Amino acid sequence: MKPVNIERHLGCECFADNNKSQAYKEVKLKPEECEEVKSGDKTLLIFLDTNDARYSISNDLDPSTPVINETRNAPFGMLVENNNTLHITVGREGTLQIFMFDRLSHLCNGYTFNNLRKYAPVTMVHRTIEIYEPLKLSLMTIHRFYEDGLKCVEIMDQKLKEIFFVLSGYYKPEVLGELLAPLLRKEVDFKEFVIMNHFRAKSVQDLADMRRIDIRKFNKLFKETFNVPPYTWMLDRKAEMIEERLADPTVPFKDIMEEFRFSSPSHFTVFCRRQFNKTPSQHRKELVREEAEKRAAERRANNMHYYRNNFPEK
Repeated sequence: MKPVNIERHLGCECFADNNKSQAYKEVKLKPEECEEVKSGDKTLLIFLDTNDARYSISNDLDPSTPVINETRNAPFGMLVENNNTLHITVGREGTLQIFMFDRLSHLCNGYTFNNLRKYAPVTMVHRTIEIYEPLKLSLMTIHRFYEDGLKCVEIMDQKLKEIFFVLSGYYKPEVLGELLAPLLRKEVDFKEFVIMNHFRAKSVQDLADMRRIDIRKFNKLFKETFNVPPYTWMLDRKAEMIEERLADPTVPFKDIMEEFRFSSPSHFTVFCRRQFNKTPSQHRKELVREEAEKRAAERRANNMHYYRNNFPEK
């Protein structure tokens, strides 16, 4: 079945070819012919009805070094950032669906994509997703409209929202966090910065100064990214590192105090009492005893036959 009165759509100001920015377009992929696709600001790519889709992604700022080289069977999808160029070769003729947008806030009013920040990887990853049946149904409808010449910018924009509605409804947040990593890059950068530099800062203000942003903005971004206030998070990380040093009886307390900038033994003791409810000496004895008991239990487990023969239960 073909559209009725297609001329009405061709003359409409919302028709995609009438000097309108397009949220969607398609590329026909021919067997063994390399197709070059330059990404827009944010670009979601869907490979339909292809097999042996071989593609490489290179950054335009350094085209000599591909970011990724992979071969996959369709259907699958992935998201790429601006300044990237894809070189695609397929084993069988197929269709590449291309969705272009700038930010997630326009895509789904009923889903807070900021919630995915905690699932965003610390370092950037390249993630492809399988096309589940609900998503495939939406994609095939879009493909049919486009094939029939109904290239309405307004409708395609709404269909893009539908795509993200389906993604939020049928895909785990861990998967979406990796898929949408390019859109969450600002937060990923921030998370990576904090993890790599927190031990160098004496205070939250120091860390904010290192990031070169206002302390209020830093605190807000930190709480949104880590779900705890920065002071609490930094204190917990400091306690974890100090506990590692205390667990090693060969490390003098003096070295620990110097490493973590404690002004005096009493300052160090107050910190340990607040964090571990024990003095440094008490907590070290407990940690050393726990480690000894753990090793003894491991030895017994590894030599159960010996212990049963030489130390029978009474």
